[in-house]
Amino acid sequence: MQALIYLLVVRTPNVIYKPLLDYRERVEDIARNFESNPESLALYRRVTDDVDPGRVLALQQKYASQLADFDPISLFKYADLPYWLYHKIATAKELGLDKGEAKTILDIGMGAGHFAAVCQALGHTVVGTDIRVPLYDDICEVLQVDRRIEPTRYRTPLADLGMTFNVITIIWQVFHVLRVLGNGDREHWTTEDWSYFLQDLIANHMRYPGMIFLHLNPNVMSAGEAFDAPLLQWSRDHGAKVEAALGKITFERVLGWESLVAGPEAQAPVD
Repeated sequence: MQALIYLLVVRTPNVIYKPLLDYRERVEDIARNFESNPESLALYRRVTDDVDPGRVLALQQKYASQLADFDPISLFKYADLPYWLYHKIATAKELGLDKGEAKTILDIGMGAGHFAAVCQALGHTVVGTDIRVPLYDDICEVLQVDRRIEPTRYRTPLADLGMTFNVITIIWQVFHVLRVLGNGDREHWTTEDWSYFLQDLIANHMRYPGMIFLHLNPNVMSAGEAFDAPLLQWSRDHGAKVEAALGKITFERVLGWESLVAGPEAQAPVD
């Protein structure tokens, strides 16, 4: 499964990653993206000020040889902390996590923890789960976020994490890949598998009313990449807001599994 991290990482074109640049200098470099948005700039400063530059320097020194020359689609790009903290601010704002009361958030497949760090800086309590990946473990240590080694397993309930959650996020998941076939195709979870997974989350890990947000990684096949159309339609049929072109699914007010019922536009295909 860990090898698949390299195969399914999300591509961000036209980004030049600078993971070895001095942390404070890189923070200022990225801050220019907020010149016309003072509110987001203030949020970015709040997030980046929570990070100890000394910890970042130690990380840079530990991985100096790998970070000096790496494939920009590999996991080493995530060591550019200011860029990815900036990137995840948009998701936090999209979910309304920059406003309102403090929430408990479960981030499944948290990766290097940038989203968790943003949410934590906003005053939320965040628990993230994932497989063990040394670079990700070390970045989460730098960001001081709660990273639990709890793999998401096929048709297996998630372990008790000691609390329930107002918000559950799954961003760019890899765990839905069951195996790679000889012809290069990948076998992915079916809609029924996703249903099993979501039922467990709602029944055993959610504080009602809750929210579930999925930002899908595409299913990868030898013929190309595409978001899981049956899952998008199933989610639409069960009351989710679906942005098909972006692979985003949001169940906005979950009151139990029975609350995932067909809405008035359930029969309309996703666009």
